[in-house]
Amino acid sequence: PTILLRALHEWETMRQLEEEKALGRPSSEVARCVAPVFTLPFFESKTAELVTQVAYQSRFSLEFLYQEGLIKRDGTTRNLANICAHLFEAEPANLILGRLLSSGLLHEYLNAEATKTVKGDRRSHLTVKLASVLGWIFFRLRLPRNVPKRPPRKKFLPSEGCPKLPPLPPRIRKEIQEYNKQLIEIYQQFAYSVAVTRKVGGIDVTLPTSQKSFRYKLDERGEPFDGKDGAFGPEFFGQMVKYKARSPFSALGGVGDHFRSPVDLCKNCRNVLHLDQRREF
Repeated sequence: PTILLRALHEWETMRQLEEEKALGRPSSEVARCVAPVFTLPFFESKTAELVTQVAYQSRFSLEFLYQEGLIKRDGTTRNLANICAHLFEAEPANLILGRLLSSGLLHEYLNAEATKTVKGDRRSHLTVKLASVLGWIFFRLRLPRNVPKRPPRKKFLPSEGCPKLPPLPPRIRKEIQEYNKQLIEIYQQFAYSVAVTRKVGGIDVTLPTSQKSFRYKLDERGEPFDGKDGAFGPEFFGQMVKYKARSPFSALGGVGDHFRSPVDLCKNCRNVLHLDQRREF
């Protein structure tokens, strides 16, 4: 979403230059050059509908930015859109930081900790408290299970539990969890919207390696139950799991279009979508 936010921010700047007659080229030409970034894919796929996916991704990115309060209904930026666009290289940390600042939770936490500051205890200083929160958001690294203890050095005063970060404050942690919940919900809607553009077909029930296909419809004999007289047929088909975005092989486990996590979404979506999982080291 940040690249779209940056484009909207630069578009506002360009419109101001155009009003001042300081723009060196027509705005229509700039729009024509920028539009392929949000309408055309950067690669090809034998199964995924990438053109449709890119269009829907731009649409749901706008919705996400609007829900975060970074743009208005007409697409103009607002609130902390500038700082989020400036920190684009740290996405999604920039969006989380913007949410903590706009909600006031970070300020409230630091104001509460200011009363506990002890001049001789560096670990109680607000700069250390702020750094511990930002360390959870920006450029965090996973620690191995067994972290060796470092020998003490002169004038070296690490934080308690170093290099392990202290727990997040409860309210900030809850806000980040709410952000994650909202984000996965938007991407589930995005995946469903793309998936319904193509019906479940033979490519969805074909194994990628062996290319063995399975039946996904009733055979030539037709409906096995009499829907008018019998009661078993409607009850049996009423128990079937309905899905559009999830792979039929994954749906065999009795799960539908509700994905539990981003990993579940990336691994078990239909091949009409192409989703990559970002690894954290």
